[in-house]
Amino acid sequence: MSPNEFITPKKASHYLRECMHGMSTHDHQLFLEYLHNCKIINQDETRPYDDLYFGHNRWRTYYHHHHTPDHTHDEHGHFHIFAQLNVNDSHPDGWAHVAGLSMGKAGQPLCWFTVNQWVAGGPWLISSQWPAIMKSLDIDAEHEVLGHWLTCMLCLYQHEIIELLDLRERELVIHQGSLDVNTSLTDRNIYTLSEQPIHLHEKLSTMHTN
Repeated sequence: MSPNEFITPKKASHYLRECMHGMSTHDHQLFLEYLHNCKIINQDETRPYDDLYFGHNRWRTYYHHHHTPDHTHDEHGHFHIFAQLNVNDSHPDGWAHVAGLSMGKAGQPLCWFTVNQWVAGGPWLISSQWPAIMKSLDIDAEHEVLGHWLTCMLCLYQHEIIELLDLRERELVIHQGSLDVNTSLTDRNIYTLSEQPIHLHEKLSTMHTN
């Protein structure tokens, strides 16, 4: 895939099929490479200690090894993915949490999910901002292959992520009840707000036949 290239869902599906073929051929897992092939990773440990940046440094992620509440025991951990919005006084770094990407013990993506604001902090991303953010996402030759893989996953599931963000808003209203919005966003009893299962093989097969 060429650097500085806007990635269509079709191109993303092609790249992901190549990744999956390579991993099955060489028994290699991208996310384990990201974790520096650690044999033992402690519960609640974040790897690496410096976030991985991709998409010309407008996107970043880190991997959190612990089981998210309500997730399957098959989960090894998950990526928290952020995009940089406009910087302001309230959020000087501008990093908004886009979604979490749950990973299975065999290195397969399990689901997308969103979390309450207290979990990741930063500005609150709404679904209407998503199309503009996606326009900033392309393959960046300066960053490692995992950044390319995440770019393609975000592109392939861009419509599902919009639905995920919309569902998060509806769930927050349900949880909110008589509380004000700020109280709900900092309520530590509310962790996961929406979830979208990933069936990557089926998704890629559908893209291939279209």
